[in-house]
Amino acid sequence: MKLENQTTDREYAVPGCDLCGSTRALLVADESSQRCRSVVCSECTLIYASPQEPDVDAFNDESFDGDAGTLSRAGTSLPNPEAVRDQEYHARWALELVRRLIPIKNMKILDVRSQSGALSEALQSEGAEVYTVDPFNANVNYCKQVRGLANVFQVPFSRFGEISFPDEAKFDAVIGLNDHILSHLVSPRKFLNRMFQVLKPDGYLFLAEKDVLLPSWSSGYNVLFVL
Repeated sequence: MKLENQTTDREYAVPGCDLCGSTRALLVADESSQRCRSVVCSECTLIYASPQEPDVDAFNDESFDGDAGTLSRAGTSLPNPEAVRDQEYHARWALELVRRLIPIKNMKILDVRSQSGALSEALQSEGAEVYTVDPFNANVNYCKQVRGLANVFQVPFSRFGEISFPDEAKFDAVIGLNDHILSHLVSPRKFLNRMFQVLKPDGYLFLAEKDVLLPSWSSGYNVLFVL
């Protein structure tokens, strides 16, 4: 396939990567009725929509079907049980990784992009004080109504770089292991800057970004487990 701004057989000119500023990217997927045109940065390998959706929140909630909590899948009800079970499987993987690196008990932890709150609940059961953030109403309702989580905040993707809390909490760890985050944001750079602002100086940031060929929570080899 040829595009007007193609610079090589595989590389395309783009306005600029939010993370590194590169104006070169490789096409991952062309635009269709179900997705945006997606590219991967030739320098830092960030995957992002190009051109970006003008209203990222409306797109993610009304058109994006990759999360069971979106309006397009859950409507105004709770996520379906099958999706929740799948998220609980991923949460077990994430919990194992966190346990290897930090003592969970008595930690103050921010679980970003929590989905139905499976990981938040597991962290809380091991003695952590957990703050839970998700952009979708059905997920937030599940966290509160089914899992009984208290510190739950609904924050749209467009405001992930401005997350704030009533007590200006500082966290021992920020965890984004339930699903990939950066490719859904207006500004990944702004989000990462904000996460380091809310972390304690010796805090941990856990992110598992999407690998379109081998998801980080796959049952096979995982690079995170050789840390």
